[in-house]
Amino acid sequence: MAVQDSLDLAYQLNERCLKLLRDVTGTPDGGNWPLIAHDPTLWSTLDAQTIERAARFPFVILDVHFTGVEWWREVIDGSAVPAAPHTWPANVSEQLMSETLVFAWHTAKWDRRVARLSLWSVACRSGVDRGATPQQLATI
Repeated sequence: MAVQDSLDLAYQLNERCLKLLRDVTGTPDGGNWPLIAHDPTLWSTLDAQTIERAARFPFVILDVHFTGVEWWREVIDGSAVPAAPHTWPANVSEQLMSETLVFAWHTAKWDRRVARLSLWSVACRSGVDRGATPQQLATI
């Protein structure tokens, strides 16, 4: 996997997240999300070109606790981790988490430095790249 491949995957994940946030804005629950509640008009008016431009950060904008070593240890060990309020709907969060974990796992295996930069992570110390089995990643 080349650096450009990692960047392209990060852009795709970011774009998907931004589109989903825009779409949540129009739902009854949208106002409960602090990020959306801050400026719902802005979120509801994002067009495809704006989202594509905003998604081109050189890192993944989705926070899946990559900086929380203890959180990852608890998840890998099977400890109960409570869901945060105003989380993504289950079907969406499962897809996003799966895509992000596959990206993180492959990137960390390929180049830990790139993984740390693109995910703002300590995934290499938390076990995502070494100790987590495919079954554990699927459970997460």
